[in-house]
Parts: sequence; structure tokens; C-alpha cells
Amino acid sequence: MGVFYEEKWTKVDKATQIFSTKLDIFLKILSRRIAIDIKINIVSILQLTKLEEFPLFFVKIS
Repeated sequence: MGVFYEEKWTKVDKATQIFSTKLDIFLKILSRRIAIDIKINIVSILQLTKLEEFPLFFVKIS
């Protein structure tokens, strides 16, 4: 993984990583099962739609 994996990332993938990190912190106040469901759904939506501005939307509401 490491460097080779990071070089293959697109802008959207990097946004997904940043967003996932923020989401992990946010979801620590929720129950584990609910947190996993929400994370899978939101990250899936982000990857399917390729919305690069979506992490910024999350920052605004959090």
C-alpha cells in the first residue's frame, strides 16, 4: 500500500479519506451499529456521485 497506493488516488479518493476521518470522529458519539450503517451509506454516496464538494458540505453542517 503506502506510497504506491497514494499515488493512484484521485482527488475524490483523497476527499473521501478526509471526509471518512471527520466522520469517524463525529460517529464516536453514536452507537457502533448505527455508525457503521451511516458511514457505509455516506461514503458509498460520495464514491458513486463523485461529489468533490460533499466533504465541504459536511464541514458546514458539523
